[in-house]
Amino acid sequence: MAAAEGVHESPIHSDCEQDIALIVVTVNIEGFLSTAEAAKRLGVKVESVYTFARRLEGFPQPKRVGRTLLWPEAAIDAWRARHPARKRRAADD
Repeated sequence: MAAAEGVHESPIHSDCEQDIALIVVTVNIEGFLSTAEAAKRLGVKVESVYTFARRLEGFPQPKRVGRTLLWPEAAIDAWRARHPARKRRAADD
């Protein structure tokens, strides 16, 4: 079976006689970021993006496409511009 654009098939091998195909669908919509992309853009962990969305007033809210959350790229960038990353302290030697 030919995979559609953005769809990747990966066989999973197990002790069973049949192989199970895992289909991974990547959603790439212009102007939106995946949670991992949003986290990288913000310089935080993925878990922090979810926490920010729940707890911080004014943080961009995601759009749901199926089970996937997509974050508006311009809103993420604007939020970061208003809330610069904290400077990290150097580790003591």
